[in-house]
Amino acid sequence: MRLALMGAVSLLLCLLLTAFYWQLLHDHARLQQQMTARQQALQPAKTTALSTRDAPLLAAEHTAIAQAQSRIHTPWLPLFNSLESVQPAKVYWVLLAPDVKRQHIRMTVLAEKRAIGWQFLERLKQQAVLRDVKLNSNETAEVAGLRLSAFDLEATWVF
Repeated sequence: MRLALMGAVSLLLCLLLTAFYWQLLHDHARLQQQMTARQQALQPAKTTALSTRDAPLLAAEHTAIAQAQSRIHTPWLPLFNSLESVQPAKVYWVLLAPDVKRQHIRMTVLAEKRAIGWQFLERLKQQAVLRDVKLNSNETAEVAGLRLSAFDLEATWVF
């Protein structure tokens, strides 16, 4: 008796879940149709032909887009990998400020010893991607109980 009751309850639950599943499928299909209709309504009307007077405007737009893309595309990973490849163990980055328009980069690093900072400067000068590596200033200060030398550098990158 108990087994028959459990079977009947299980069958009833199975039927209810099947009905619920079919209702979800129906609702899903209806929502998909509504979404497709809304997306089609939001799409701008397609122009079939361009007049000859629109061609120069289109060419100017393409040129402006190409220029903007060239300004946006910068070789960050090769530049940063190049900088990190010459970084000694006791040199810490404080500031890294690239200027995309001028292809110029300002850097401030802290070195535990002044000689390590000078080695880092020389390594930067040997990098193929950097030109005109310059030392703007060098000072030694105590930071958190450590005596560190700060190097303010600048360079131009070439890619």
